[in-house]
Amino acid sequence: MFVPGVTAHTSLYRTRKQYRAASGRTFAKGGVRLADCMDDCMSECMAAGGESYECKPMCHQTCTSPPLPPCDSFWVDGKEYCCFRGTDPCIGEVRPDGGRNVSCLQRGMSCCNGISYWSDMSVCINGVIQNCWPGQTCWPFGCCKPDEACTDEGCVHRSQLCPGSGRRCKPHESCTEEGCVPRSEICPGSGRRCKPGEVCTQQGGCCPQDKATPSRSRCCGAKQPCGEDCCDQCCGGKVCCPGHGRCGERVLARGQPGVPWCFV
Repeated sequence: MFVPGVTAHTSLYRTRKQYRAASGRTFAKGGVRLADCMDDCMSECMAAGGESYECKPMCHQTCTSPPLPPCDSFWVDGKEYCCFRGTDPCIGEVRPDGGRNVSCLQRGMSCCNGISYWSDMSVCINGVIQNCWPGQTCWPFGCCKPDEACTDEGCVHRSQLCPGSGRRCKPHESCTEEGCVPRSEICPGSGRRCKPGEVCTQQGGCCPQDKATPSRSRCCGAKQPCGEDCCDQCCGGKVCCPGHGRCGERVLARGQPGVPWCFV
């Protein structure tokens, strides 16, 4: 149907002859009379397969609208089409019957197998347009429900989303303040991922590497790790010494080197 409407899809004209005919149907002073324009337009519209209730409002707009803007023609399968200046052709795949959809794209519109649509309100799924409520488009998955959010996986219930990442964590991940983090990087003691320079201990969670015991059984905090103990001082890396003691060496056998010792 070549009769123009209010969308880019209905602004498509089959031939330049029809475009010129439509552009001349304005009820301006010295122009074609409205009644004659309506009669011609209705005849052509219904001959093209349109129904009366479809053709009448479009023809009324055609015959009372200002002159149409300039039109650029293009050819598809040996047929000449025309789109208004500032719009782009939208050409679909060849159908089983040998035809194809052809329309025009205004700014902000997308092409779905030859049919133009507003991409902020609809999505194209396998060549079929789905109309969504505002804010519910999720390309290329479809329309989300009001309690769902669009993610890389598609529409996901908001209760399943991790606030830190805005997506649903995978089975091997945990939701943390940083978002979805691999479970292997989560410290059970703190429930978070340790920062660079920290290690995960069995008690106390994340710990500065120089404050953790060798087996990472605990974090010594203000004290020093000394073997598997936490001490005020650590003599030779082996002997725990209280704050009032002092580290030194003690000879256990004559002629043998001294061993680390804490003198209290």
